[in-house]
Amino acid sequence: MIRAVIFDLDGMVHITKGLFSEQLSKEYGIKKEAVSEFFKNEYQLCRIGKLDAKEALQPYLERWGWKKTVEEFMQFWYDYGDIDEEMIEYVHQLRMRGIKCILCTNNERYRMKHLIKKYALNDVFDELLMSYELGYCKPEEKMLLKIADVAWCEKDQILFCDDKEESIRIAQAFGFGTHRYRSFEDFRTRLERI
Repeated sequence: MIRAVIFDLDGMVHITKGLFSEQLSKEYGIKKEAVSEFFKNEYQLCRIGKLDAKEALQPYLERWGWKKTVEEFMQFWYDYGDIDEEMIEYVHQLRMRGIKCILCTNNERYRMKHLIKKYALNDVFDELLMSYELGYCKPEEKMLLKIADVAWCEKDQILFCDDKEESIRIAQAFGFGTHRYRSFEDFRTRLERI
């Protein structure tokens, strides 16, 4: 029996139509490869709280020819995509049935603060586990141990959901039940079966 469900933010709760770098390229002509350089390098430290995203972005914005402020860039980034209202409603239903719902995400501080405020995520989920606060990411063992700690149940009573195959494989080896997220309908069907 499942007593806790772990939700991934991007791709499961917050949905976009393609990568942010593609949207940035389309609207502002900034090459996707240039944007991916930031996400492959400095962003990795931003998402564990070791670098401030505003400071890390500044030199990139200058190189990219961004004419506005760093805050305007971040606003454009954070407003890309939308919450899946159907998923939010389902989270409410699960919580009413006594299933603990935990959001676990690898994200930087400013974006998470924006999304938490905009969508009242503190009220939606029982717990928010955010890499920038903890200093480590999914699927690191430290994060999996933290999930087990806040879930307050046996590992096999936890359903770890993510859209990344590597995260699913590692969580499964750790002892969690797992679900590779592809669509809301697929997810709901799987949960109703178990």
